[in-house]
Amino acid sequence: MGRRDTLKFSESGVRGIVGEGLTAHLAAELGAAFGFYQGGGRIVVGRDTRPTGEMFEQAVTAGLLAAGCEVVRAGVVPTPTLQFSVKANRAAGGIAITASHNPSEWNALKFIGGAGTFLSPGEAAGLFDLYNQGNLPYRAESDFRGIRPLDGAFAAHEARIREVIDADAVRRRKFRVAVDCVNGVGALYSPGFLERLGCEVVVVNGDPDGCFARPPEPLPENLGELCRVVREAHCDVGFGQDPDGDRLTVVTDAGVALTTHHTVALAVDQVLDGGDPGPVVANVQTSRLVEEIAHGYGCEFHAAPVGEINVVEKMIE
Repeated sequence: MGRRDTLKFSESGVRGIVGEGLTAHLAAELGAAFGFYQGGGRIVVGRDTRPTGEMFEQAVTAGLLAAGCEVVRAGVVPTPTLQFSVKANRAAGGIAITASHNPSEWNALKFIGGAGTFLSPGEAAGLFDLYNQGNLPYRAESDFRGIRPLDGAFAAHEARIREVIDADAVRRRKFRVAVDCVNGVGALYSPGFLERLGCEVVVVNGDPDGCFARPPEPLPENLGELCRVVREAHCDVGFGQDPDGDRLTVVTDAGVALTTHHTVALAVDQVLDGGDPGPVVANVQTSRLVEEIAHGYGCEFHAAPVGEINVVEKMIE
């Protein structure tokens, strides 16, 4: 039986089914290409809890070292924490080893620039062009820069989060919260984060072994167990996460999972109600509800193409 063509190159990175499209050899070559593309320097590497993550971490590290980079390993961390760490540590870039909301047989490399944001479509095209050219000028032993661990990456990120939220108000409320971590990185960080905010936490799928107990994308139809727990444990709210902690679905106290459109709308309303003047940017697939909320606060609304980096670039603009 022939292999399926499962390797996908896009502005989001390179993903594939492990052993069919994505291999350790390929990861090492892509790591080297990224190292050269970013001009050497310091590169932060992190991953989610997938069992293949450590293998790809070793492979990417080898490629980066061959390109003359200093490799800083953050270990198993949420992807947003890795993005924060790149900028906080003045790194040239970062690589997140995660297939995000894809099934467990997939893994991926996501490339992060020095500003802590994913590569733009033009930058991704430049990286892949360099990779496809091959024959990279690997560094000699005298240029070897080594590996060091990055301890406390999430703690530093949490400290930054506390600068922009009213932690005391959350503690006074003493929320009871259910969180479905899908056995991903959230299992390592979400319960403690919530407890330090004074919440009573009920954990669902909290074993960080990367063996996903449900479809990993936190769509409402995949969160039946979380909805049940919210109702039965009389929780104030529930949160459904994906394996690398960059997608979130909110479950109401009635045990109803909200759509992504409603979750974004709640977040926008919260920020604008807190006095932020806007303007607001969302991608073109977002509900008109967000635009209506922005205009209700007298704020401008701007639409951007789909893709996180496109929204970020429109925000900066």
